[in-house]
Amino acid sequence: MSTQRQKPAEASFSQSTGMIYVFNIIVGTGALTLPNAFHEGGYVLSTLILLILGFFSYVTATYMVEAMAIANFIRRKTFNRRLGTIIPPTSDEEENVDQSDRAALLPPAINSEDVYMSRGADERHSFDIVEKVEMGEMASMFLNKLGLIIFYVCISLYLFGDLTIYGSAVPKSIRDAICTYEPMNCTKLEMYDLCWESSRLTRHHVYQIFVAVFFCTLGLFVFGNAQKTKLLQLFTTLCRWTAFLSMIILCVIHLAKRPSSEKPIRPAIFNFRGLPSLFGTCVYSFMCHHSIPSIVAPIRSKNKLKKLFAYDYICIALFYLLLALTAVFTFETFKDLYTLNFSPKTSCSESKVNVPTVLAYFIMLFPVFTLSSSFPIIGITLRNNLETILKSCVKVGRRQRILLVIFVLLLPCAVSIVTEDIGFLVGFTGSYAGVAVQYVIPALLVYNARRQAQLKLRRPIFFANQSVFQSKYWVFAVLLWAWLAVIVNTIYNILKARGSV
Repeated sequence: MSTQRQKPAEASFSQSTGMIYVFNIIVGTGALTLPNAFHEGGYVLSTLILLILGFFSYVTATYMVEAMAIANFIRRKTFNRRLGTIIPPTSDEEENVDQSDRAALLPPAINSEDVYMSRGADERHSFDIVEKVEMGEMASMFLNKLGLIIFYVCISLYLFGDLTIYGSAVPKSIRDAICTYEPMNCTKLEMYDLCWESSRLTRHHVYQIFVAVFFCTLGLFVFGNAQKTKLLQLFTTLCRWTAFLSMIILCVIHLAKRPSSEKPIRPAIFNFRGLPSLFGTCVYSFMCHHSIPSIVAPIRSKNKLKKLFAYDYICIALFYLLLALTAVFTFETFKDLYTLNFSPKTSCSESKVNVPTVLAYFIMLFPVFTLSSSFPIIGITLRNNLETILKSCVKVGRRQRILLVIFVLLLPCAVSIVTEDIGFLVGFTGSYAGVAVQYVIPALLVYNARRQAQLKLRRPIFFANQSVFQSKYWVFAVLLWAWLAVIVNTIYNILKARGSV
């Protein structure tokens, strides 16, 4: 009987490079909506919420690393027992493919009935992370059937939210860059104002046209197997950091050169009415947990992963605070995408900061470059996940796969066409599906993984990549925080809809 063996993950970069990758994955679309969330929630309340959510996000990131180490241990011991020998775990023929983008959610479950006996030194090395075990694979190993259902519902909703956010942000950026009509009295532009003076198309009509074009063109790649190449990753990273640093530097220069006669901006300190949007945006801004296996596995030396993530989270929190605080003390009003605050000068509008025209257009359009390159990857991820779920119920052929892709594209496209409120989309996605993916699922994974490992060894386990938050009360605290946050957030959303707050 032939046995499929799995190759070890390719050790391709150092810990410092891994730290940069984690930084780049976390800092993305959410950062573009943070300044508006800080403005609406008050900068002190927003700072507190950001730091609290960042801390809990770090806790669950260490849980993901620990669960991944235990998954490696269980797989290694299972293979050794089945084959009667020691076989180094490997993955198969995936050197050039980013598995975080293409992993299935429900791989075959592994038998967990064996009890393993090992010496102390062997036991510590048994928990080394040499194989990439994706979040979905860990869910199939450590969660029961109900847990699996909850998992794939949450991850699918999160990916649908991602596609909707991308499908709104790109068309909105293009629309705002090309629409030239301005009201005669220079009043605030509304979505149903004209886009061009010589045309009867409104701004919202043009936005909807670009949404349709965006999904129809980039959606074609979802039928295939597109992947991010290193060159594309480098290009999008350079665009991202050029834009972010430009926005921060422009605000700092403006604040430093502001004349004493100019009245300083005094943003709100606490504003609980902005809590729902603030909470969801902050959760979305720290999202990386579904990509942790693909980042951790290729790192050559994994003995300091906890410190790596701690340094990353501290740097990211400081970066977010610098971006948001310089923004709220520079601008009095905000667009839902912060890049749109740096629009070129026109007869009716002018950015609060002095931005060269070329740089202004670059900042406005940089989401088009970066988000467009990621859109097909997210669509393929969602397609593969839903396809795996369907395979457990029905046979999935070419026709079913085509219909599945159409469904994957139509639902977010319909939502994007209906609303262009990106702040709401980010807040809603982060507040519900984001909470589950970032807090609830990692906590459940590590809790059940620890129980399985202890049952197999029949004693407490100790290894290098264990989270420092070992007490079960930390797991309960994460789960309690997540549920309380969702409940409070939902109450505020209901009250806000009724006009009670």
